[in-house]
Amino acid sequence: MANSNNDSRNYKELLSNRQKFTNFLRRFVKSDWVKFVDEENLRLCDEGFFGFQSDESESVVTYAATVEGRDVYFYVMLESAVDYTIPMRILGHTGTIMTRIFENTRKEDKEREDYRLPAVVPIVYYFGSQNWDIPHSFKDYLQGGGLPAVTIDFKYTLVDINHTT
Repeated sequence: MANSNNDSRNYKELLSNRQKFTNFLRRFVKSDWVKFVDEENLRLCDEGFFGFQSDESESVVTYAATVEGRDVYFYVMLESAVDYTIPMRILGHTGTIMTRIFENTRKEDKEREDYRLPAVVPIVYYFGSQNWDIPHSFKDYLQGGGLPAVTIDFKYTLVDINHTT
């Protein structure tokens, strides 16, 4: 386990470099908007910024950016083992980020008709040895897939270093 903690620290240090993080996004996040992420625009958020209540084994890298005029937060969880609670953990952390932003927004701004919360892009960077067989969609984590018309849903990007070239 000590080795996975060292790996986690090494990956965290690597992804804390804006240029390497930008390269990471462009290589592994398969979306057209990624090409609009400007390395100079990325701002690394320190661990206490959102007030996460996480244990010491959890390792996270969070960036804020403006992409095509919209605020975006990239939330990367570094995982050395399969964790079947990951969909719930992502929901909790995403909710914490959005709540913190909402609470820190001026009252008159958030009461405007056109006010919108920023996007949060959850990414799981997995470097463990087991097969990652956890649903990538929150809806699929719910009993029976939830009720499609009324359920909360999101997807996360999985970067599994054992299945990349």
